[in-house]
Amino acid sequence: MKGQHKPHLGHYYAVHLRPNKYTVQDCDHYDINIYKLHTPSSIDYQQDLLKVVSSLNQNHYERNRKETGISKPTVLSGLVNNLMVPVLCCFPLDLMHLIFINLGELLILLWRGTLKCNVTDDLSSWDWATLTGDTWKVHGKVVADATPFFPSSFYCPPYNPVEKISSGYKATEYFHYIFGLGPGIFCMILPSKYWKNLCKLVCRVRILVQRRIMGSQLQEAHSHLVQFMEEFENLYYQW
Repeated sequence: MKGQHKPHLGHYYAVHLRPNKYTVQDCDHYDINIYKLHTPSSIDYQQDLLKVVSSLNQNHYERNRKETGISKPTVLSGLVNNLMVPVLCCFPLDLMHLIFINLGELLILLWRGTLKCNVTDDLSSWDWATLTGDTWKVHGKVVADATPFFPSSFYCPPYNPVEKISSGYKATEYFHYIFGLGPGIFCMILPSKYWKNLCKLVCRVRILVQRRIMGSQLQEAHSHLVQFMEEFENLYYQW
């Protein structure tokens, strides 16, 4: 999926909606329909990989890398093809980094109003930034006070985020914090539309971490995760 970057900066953002008054070359494509994303097959991957490794020079390589999103063969490409699940299909979803840590950090920074932004952005307009001041301190105590009620089989309940979230909060802590306690402890803090958006995410992520998942559950999870993403960009990003 093509992303976009800010003018003269190299970091790409995986946003689906084109920003207003946006004219960055090679990034000013129309809105991406996340209901109809192209899912490459293993054959597509092999063809794109061949294009990258067959590059004639550095400039040709940079162009092919940008076009395909592939920088080099994966170490698994060295295995015997007919004795393995093919590359792409063999990779499971990285829930720990993608959702638990990255998304957890993003949401907390947004709600605390501490996410880095341009100087032209008006933080006073961030009506979702309600996890501040005394509210943040009380919230941290609520999280810590929940520890005795976690079963011993739940590895590492979340510590008080006020004291520890900036110094190595574990993926499992983020999971229990956002996707376990989240709907209850953020209900009285976040404005309703942001809390409802969070609940769509939490409900569907809980499906993805089940040991056994029905096909109908996967379809439901996909539908609501797409809705979450669409709402997220409208609520927070706002073009």
